[in-house]
Amino acid sequence: LAVLAVGVFAFLMQRLLYTQQGLEFALAQLKHVQTARIEVRGARGVIAGALNFDRVVVDHAAVRVEADDVSGTPAFFGLLSGRLTVGNASVGRVEVLIKDRGPQPETQIHFLPAWLSIMAPDAVVRRAGVTLKTGQRLHAESVRGDLRMTRWRIDVDPVVVEDPAGRVTGNVYLRGTLPLGLRGEVSGRWRLPDERTYRFSARVKGKLDRLGIDASLTEPARLAFSGTGLDLNHEARAVGTLRAVEFDGSPWIPAGRLPLVSGSLSVDARLDAIGVSGTLTSPMFGPEQLRVRGSGKYAESVLDVVSLRAWMPRSGLAVSTAGTVRFAEHAPVLDLKGDWTRFRWPLAGDAFVESVSGKYSLGGALPYAFELTAQAVGPQIPAARFNAAGSTDRQ
Repeated sequence: LAVLAVGVFAFLMQRLLYTQQGLEFALAQLKHVQTARIEVRGARGVIAGALNFDRVVVDHAAVRVEADDVSGTPAFFGLLSGRLTVGNASVGRVEVLIKDRGPQPETQIHFLPAWLSIMAPDAVVRRAGVTLKTGQRLHAESVRGDLRMTRWRIDVDPVVVEDPAGRVTGNVYLRGTLPLGLRGEVSGRWRLPDERTYRFSARVKGKLDRLGIDASLTEPARLAFSGTGLDLNHEARAVGTLRAVEFDGSPWIPAGRLPLVSGSLSVDARLDAIGVSGTLTSPMFGPEQLRVRGSGKYAESVLDVVSLRAWMPRSGLAVSTAGTVRFAEHAPVLDLKGDWTRFRWPLAGDAFVESVSGKYSLGGALPYAFELTAQAVGPQIPAARFNAAGSTDRQ
């Protein structure tokens, strides 16, 4: 009887693992999965050999995944010990839709059942697209990497993302902590919708409630940020230091329109607000440093400058402003008003004109319209109070 039972078991396993009918039987069991709807079409192959699927759809409350031309060769017998290795893993096209479920209670994160781990060396995903909750779609022609996955972690090291827009390399490690843990490094170049190519590198480490960030941009400008991302899974906030080297706003603003500055700013930024404080230097300032402090709110491409003050401690020069800056295609559109004390021009060297105090407004698109009311004096200018109006498109 025991021999008969072993024979029946061996026959059933042979049918399950080495026949198309066995594959179809296993796929039919997916309908019993409670947490997601899984649909598989065009299945070919056997469980213990090469597998091909024309289309796989996973529809979960949080995400929908549609994958076409899925193939791979699983090492089935390793699965008996809880380790599944998939060779030649490939996906011809994948679309991921992140759904907005609203606020959710925090729960423990599990990537796989406790008994299972998956490895897919040199896995390839072509034509990969991700649509975020905001509706923004990210796309890459090819994503290649070594995948290792357990109940508590997902490692992709190395990973290479390639597209006509650019190439990015690096590694990513996710941890099933609460909140989600993330560590990784990436570097490369990418052409954004503004048709400019950006060369960058970034390193992150921590959890989504407190994520260390070091990022630098080397092209088309030299900028760097070092700080912390806070509460990224809820009300995202970034706190740290932004550094600039010989930055005049270009290429986003035509070169030469603003002073060339270097220095660092402490930044506290949310999705809808920002505060800055720091020190800048520039050939225009001469040997003096310019201190800056300000705050603003941001919505629909408009920055509402609540307050902004810049001053030079040695000379006593101070300029304050408030108003709005609307970011347009070619240059910002301004509606700013403010005042100054102990202003001089030029800022370095012998002054052509000095003003104890004054008020100004600056508005419109380039060339910006301005109005001035000031008390002024200079070597060739008698002391007087005057009003002036005009336009400017330079610093």
